Amino acid sequence: MSKTINLGVTDLSFHRIAASLVANTLEEIGFTVKRTYSPHEENFERLKAGDVDMLASAWLPSSHGIYKNEVEKAVPLVELGLHYKPYALWGVPDYVPEKEVSKIADLLKPTVVSKIKKDIQGINP
Repeated sequence: MSKTINLGVTDLSFHRIAASLVANTLEEIGFTVKRTYSPHEENFERLKAGDVDMLASAWLPSSHGIYKNEVEKAVPLVELGLHYKPYALWGVPDYVPEKEVSKIADLLKPTVVSKIKKDIQGINP
């Protein structure tokens, strides 16, 4: 049995951090970890093709569930658990001062309303 794990990492900062924690844990128990970085959907395609052995993180079932479902049509998968809770994050653009927005209610402040677009962006359906 190989002691090397090819770890697929979604190429975004927070997925890179989760992957570092996963890789360090695997290395502590004796595995060699090789990380490769790709966009979300491509990582799942690489998992399906056997190019990576595991993914470091995914938001399931919502954001990445559609990709996982496609992989499971070809190979069985095992979910090993959550890295952190809650997994949903929200962000405010840099041009809105952080001191003005520390909670959702702050989005109603006139000084904030005048600076932000009203569209909520996300990756879920």
